[in-house]
This record gives sequence, structure tokens and C-alpha cells, in this order.
Amino acid sequence: PAFERVIGQSEAELQGKRDTDLPQVLPAQGRAWARGSDGIRLCLDMQQAPVAAAGESLGVLGVARDMTELQMALEELRRAAVVFEHCAEGILLLDDQARIVDANPAFYTISGYDLRDVLGQMPQPLCLGEQPPEVLDQLWSGLDSENKWCGELMLRRRDGEPVPVWATMVRVQPSSSSPLQHLLVLTDISKIKHTEAE
Repeated sequence: PAFERVIGQSEAELQGKRDTDLPQVLPAQGRAWARGSDGIRLCLDMQQAPVAAAGESLGVLGVARDMTELQMALEELRRAAVVFEHCAEGILLLDDQARIVDANPAFYTISGYDLRDVLGQMPQPLCLGEQPPEVLDQLWSGLDSENKWCGELMLRRRDGEPVPVWATMVRVQPSSSSPLQHLLVLTDISKIKHTEAE
């Protein structure tokens, strides 16, 4: 039934036909996009094998698995990775204890810290002593009540220089395979602050 839906022909209509007789020519092996009879695009994983009995060829057995959902999820993952790698804002992925599990290249540019330096640690702008206690209280209570907080924090670069950042922290629902619980996005606002001071 699934193959009939893709090709738009019944099993009886398909009997005895070659691949070249089909409305869409699909590859014998590998993944290919096809348009179903309903007009919806499908990603199919195609496998074919010859069928023989007593040395006589009986034909070819073809199997097509619908891989559309998997392929679309992979493409979505690739797009997310491109954004993560090329975004100008520093992005930190945090676990349920607010410890860093990943950071993008822009975080290094803003902070001077490499991922190896900070992996498994709480982000320095979230530590008591770096921010006034009332700011951290607002951050955590905002996360508890709205699952999101935005505000200005002070980041101390690796060389000790303070850098004002606009921070957005979001609580993320984890999947069973991911420890991710929070997303922290940091935008360097030092140039804006410098312009305001002039």
C-alpha cells in the first residue's frame, strides 16, 4: 500500500512492469526524493536484489522504506548546527545544574575561553560575586516563573577585562538522550556602552 501511494498505481497495475515503466524512475540503491501520488515529497531508501530459483531469474525484489521524517530531522539538525557555529552571539548549552555542556565559537570570541576551559563548569556570569545577588535572584526567579530571563550581566574575559553582555537564558525541556536544560545567549554590548558613555 505504501509503494502504491508513492507511485500512484495499484499492485495489479504494477505487476510485470519494469522500473523504467514507472511514472517516476527511482534508483536501485540508496536514498532518493520522490513525489507521492498525493503531491507530497517523500524520501525513500531503496534496495533491490535479484530473485532466482534453480539458476533461473525470476525478477527483482525491491524494497523502499519511507525515510522522510528521519531525513527532515537530519536536515533540521544540520540547519541548527549552522546557526550554532556561525551566530555572532555567544551560545552556551547548560545541563540541569547550569554547567556548560557546549559552547559555540562566538563564546570564545567574546570571553577568550575555549570550550575545554569551561566544560562542566557553571558560566562565570552566573556565579555569585560576578553579579550583584539581586540580579542573580531575578534571573533564577524569572526562569522559575517564565522559563526565560533577559538582562544585563558582566562577563570577565580570560584576560580579566570586564565585558558587559546582554544575556538571554531559557529553560529547555530535555529529551531522554540529552542533558540540556538551559540555553544562555550572550551578546557583547561593550561598544554600545562605550557610545552611551561619550
